[in-house]
Amino acid sequence: MVDCIWRVDIADRHCEYCSFFGGCERREAPLERSERIAYCIDTMSRIVGHDILSRRRFRGDVWARNMVAYRLHQTGYSLNEIGYALGLHHSTVLHGCEQVERMLDAPKFYQEEIRLWKKFREFA
Repeated sequence: MVDCIWRVDIADRHCEYCSFFGGCERREAPLERSERIAYCIDTMSRIVGHDILSRRRFRGDVWARNMVAYRLHQTGYSLNEIGYALGLHHSTVLHGCEQVERMLDAPKFYQEEIRLWKKFREFA
């Protein structure tokens, strides 16, 4: 069996849903919950060019973690699960999700973050 496609470079994706919503033909089985989280984190890390799990507090890094948290929360993960994966407290995850919602409501003020969000949504 071929390794799961989420371990392959983003440019070499296999299908549109690329394992996130239940696996791809190569894997022959849906991803586990922890694998979906890892896929999401890995995708964002590749987009920004470094590990988003680092404790860096630069604006772009914080937004990247917030967007991953928001995406995972949208797909049914609990705040505690997300916080555990990102190394954050569940209340920090909630605040990050609220920040992303605020950003999406006022795209004119968050143009750089919106570009990052669109790139992330394309792959995750």
